[in-house]
Amino acid sequence: MLIPSALLALLLIWLAANVPPPASMPAILVTAAGLLAGGTVGLLAGIRGPHWVIYGIIFAGVAALLLAPAPWSGLALVWVPVSALGYSMGKEIAFFRVNRASGSP
Repeated sequence: MLIPSALLALLLIWLAANVPPPASMPAILVTAAGLLAGGTVGLLAGIRGPHWVIYGIIFAGVAALLLAPAPWSGLALVWVPVSALGYSMGKEIAFFRVNRASGSP
């Protein structure tokens, strides 16, 4: 959980430094939506679940953002690492839940 969190922190610092002020709110929304979508897929897929679903989420998000107007289309490639980080965090939480349920320390 530490590695995805550290990478997310670095991505947020990069976004804060490089995104112009008019596009900051769309950047925050894309980041939050990507984390939520990726995290939900990772959590619901579990340990053995279908892993291909995250690729569909990433493709659909990038396609939707590329077809959107100006401030959103520039953030299309932000969707990829954010949803992947959310997916890895969701998978970590799924691992924690399985380990806690099985009684392993």
